[in-house]
Amino acid sequence: MTYFSNNDYEIRIQDYRDDSYIALGSGDYCSVKFDGVGSPDLRDSVYDVSGADGDNIGTEYYGMVNWTITGAVHSGINGGVAGDSGAAWDAWSTLSRVWTQYPERLIPRAVKPLFFKRPGREQMVVYGRPARSDPETERSHAGFIAYTATFRQSDPLFYSSQQQMVQLGMDVPYAGGILLNAPKNALRLPFVTTEGAAKNALLNNTGDVPTSPIITFIGPVENPELTLTDQFSIRHWYVKINGTIPAGTSIIVDTRQWARSVTDSYGTSWAGAYVGDKLQDVKIPVGINTIGYQGIDQTGTSLCRVEFRNAWASL
Repeated sequence: MTYFSNNDYEIRIQDYRDDSYIALGSGDYCSVKFDGVGSPDLRDSVYDVSGADGDNIGTEYYGMVNWTITGAVHSGINGGVAGDSGAAWDAWSTLSRVWTQYPERLIPRAVKPLFFKRPGREQMVVYGRPARSDPETERSHAGFIAYTATFRQSDPLFYSSQQQMVQLGMDVPYAGGILLNAPKNALRLPFVTTEGAAKNALLNNTGDVPTSPIITFIGPVENPELTLTDQFSIRHWYVKINGTIPAGTSIIVDTRQWARSVTDSYGTSWAGAYVGDKLQDVKIPVGINTIGYQGIDQTGTSLCRVEFRNAWASL
């Protein structure tokens, strides 16, 4: 999906009413700048050294990134030629509504995507929540309303706007056959193997930092498991559901910072059936990686789907 035209600076946010994308820049009557996006806040722990000079520095974690966005709504020509004040106020009203009225603000951990584009970068997206939006109305009579808006970015990474998806199936286990020279009653026909061969696929994170995937197991399958091995043949993690996923049911393992959940397609938690690495440790390293899907599936119709976005540490 393409969210932008060819303008250098563009920001778009989704309107929950009809899923359209409202432009803060490069839309009708809009311009925007966001050069001031800085590094994330730092949560650290510093404690005294007993009986000596200095301090010890403990574990450090990154917090939010706070955006400062400056823009303008103008119904004239780039704010230089007077326009219709009513049209400008209508455009500002729409932008302000989308920026301040969204259902995610009442849901713990829920976030909104903010899509953006700037010179020298591909279209990207961050996740968080809009905060204040303050208009300057001195020139509204001429159809020009400047504003400053802030956005609180939940996790400190910047993602590709295009989501990658890799899907694996599983072979039907071998059934049937005759074992020659077997002792009497040693084998009952037909015999059936209990597990299909693991299927492998490649994932390529072309960003510069590891990224968190969404992993979906689609039944029917028993004890499905996904593992990841990097380009140096080092196994990083495994994700497994201990139990049977019936046909028509999906289990979603969402490892993203603001989600980190294991639920079925009806929203019911399956956290008790989850076996594997901590969700915060399930990340796709930079470069080419191999994933392997296995489980017990007598039909060969189960699937494992991995979705992810390439990630960067800065804009």
